[in-house]
Amino acid sequence: MQITQISSLPRTKVDQLLLIIPFYKDVKESEAWQYDVLLHHSRIVTFEPGEVVISRGDVDTWMYYVLKGQLTVYPGMPDNRGEAVNEVTPGELFGDLAMLVDGKRMATIVADEKSKEIQVFGTDFSIFGELPDISVLSLKTKLLFYRRMVHSIRWKLEQYKMQHPTHRLVENLRKIKLYLGPKDGMEELEAHHQQAKELVDILTEWNNELGASAQIAEKKEFDPTLIDDLDLN
Repeated sequence: MQITQISSLPRTKVDQLLLIIPFYKDVKESEAWQYDVLLHHSRIVTFEPGEVVISRGDVDTWMYYVLKGQLTVYPGMPDNRGEAVNEVTPGELFGDLAMLVDGKRMATIVADEKSKEIQVFGTDFSIFGELPDISVLSLKTKLLFYRRMVHSIRWKLEQYKMQHPTHRLVENLRKIKLYLGPKDGMEELEAHHQQAKELVDILTEWNNELGASAQIAEKKEFDPTLIDDLDLN
């Protein structure tokens, strides 16, 4: 792992790198000074293929966007990962779920061994502070972030839904409705924050179930007397 401080890079290069990340692009266009605040609390990290980027169970305050390469998401601990449940590609957000669970990592993420170069852009999410606190990040910036966060988690769950359309958690997902109230205020921010927490609960349960199913399948290769695979339907 190699860390590069943003202050050591030309601003034009940083701006070019962040063109693939809609959140930073939106913030720069809406409130340029907020973009500067985010950069001040950010860094670029380069990983070797196969290197562990995030370990499940760790406590950390950084979220990341992939700039180059690809990452693989596993439900278990680094030494007992289970089968891969997802991939993270350039422009995608990861590590953000820890914001909703006191910084605790919910999965293990590994740099893809087939990628020649793996580079991520990280921001310390501790600057978000408490949800109503807009002393560092403005209400507009927080809204931009949480809107995209909810969209990102929903998209991951929609992928699971397409793979397992009759899974019992699909009904839980349907119960979480889109926010249709007043826009651009604290009410919307609170609604998106709550929605994100509910979506994370479903995603975590689904990941754990997929991981447990994969581990049982792996064990059965050595002991055919073990119980049947978990029923994902």
